[in-house]
Amino acid sequence: MRKSKNTRLVAIIIIAIMMAVSVGYTVWMLHTHPDVYPSTTVTTTMTAKQESNHSVVNSMEKSVLLVDRSGSTAGTTIAGSNYESVLDFSSGIGVASGYSEIAEAIQEELEAGYLRIGVISDMEEYRSDGGTDWSALNGMFSNVEVKIYLTQNFDDSEVLAGMQALESVLDKSTCTLRVYDSYGTVLSRFGGFDNFDYEAYLDSMSEEVPVEVVNTYVSNAGNSIPYSDQILEREFWFLAFCIMAILLLALVGDSKNTTPAPIGQAIHQSDGVLLDGSGSVAGDYDKMISYCENEGKTDVIRFADDVKEISLNKAKKLPAGGRTAGYEAMKLAYEKGMKRIMLVTDGAFTDEPAIAKDVKFEKIYFVGTTLSIERLKSFADEIEEIYL
Repeated sequence: MRKSKNTRLVAIIIIAIMMAVSVGYTVWMLHTHPDVYPSTTVTTTMTAKQESNHSVVNSMEKSVLLVDRSGSTAGTTIAGSNYESVLDFSSGIGVASGYSEIAEAIQEELEAGYLRIGVISDMEEYRSDGGTDWSALNGMFSNVEVKIYLTQNFDDSEVLAGMQALESVLDKSTCTLRVYDSYGTVLSRFGGFDNFDYEAYLDSMSEEVPVEVVNTYVSNAGNSIPYSDQILEREFWFLAFCIMAILLLALVGDSKNTTPAPIGQAIHQSDGVLLDGSGSVAGDYDKMISYCENEGKTDVIRFADDVKEISLNKAKKLPAGGRTAGYEAMKLAYEKGMKRIMLVTDGAFTDEPAIAKDVKFEKIYFVGTTLSIERLKSFADEIEEIYL
């Protein structure tokens, strides 16, 4: 047993040294090999299709195209539009390079009476007060078309948040709400509906006039996952593996020869061990015999059909079985002057509590796998439960 413990200790020390060397090497690598981000400027053309009638002028009446000019959409330019007005916005209509107050801009144009509203944005709502929700949208609007033209880069969760807010203020039975990607494709995964009354708005809708957006952005042409992140990830998993190995080495051993700390402490602090020898706790019986041996206990009070104080060696040879005379065992321990006892049982006594009516211990350490202490509370000033 001692040789096994020494071997585990040596193994733990070796693993700890490996961990320290690995951390030092990782720090050196990150210091001498910084991340590299070569960049390039890429220009793409995005097209979001819209329907119109034969007369482009008529189709533009009561329409506005809002272009997000916040920091996250910098570089976006408009190549063409079939909207009557094209307005920049960020921290308000007509403001560029500010915050991204998308909900506020849409609400303002809805209240102004525009029937067709287009929005070029990444849908990242961010106000000057630090808020990111779409609470600025309120009320209920009918006979309105709102179409979102997403820029090259966007986050699905932010688009969904915006769409949910828009759906709450638009009458689904009379309005249209659609999201397009940078290639003019409807992104139905974000929801929406298409019930705007075009016939009442125009005499006919037969040709398609695209809204072309030229978006210039800077993309990373270097490693997509930073070198430092890759090194740190590998280091994390290596250290996690080492920690698990140390824990296993520290914990794995001969379970028969290892007493759990709470049970070992209770054995030493109690005046006697009362051991249930009935059939219902056969597994616990053998385990507790082993623990008592480990802690140098020489005798126990065993209770089953009868109650006896016997040597541990004799108790070890007796098989578990019979009744559970627990109250009689407590009475015997009390009569022997024991004030603190360790009671190993499932609590399913078969004798009567009246047998131990005058018994009162300072403390009972109640040990088992299925514990029930209700019937023991009157027999001790303190009861401590310990699970096997």
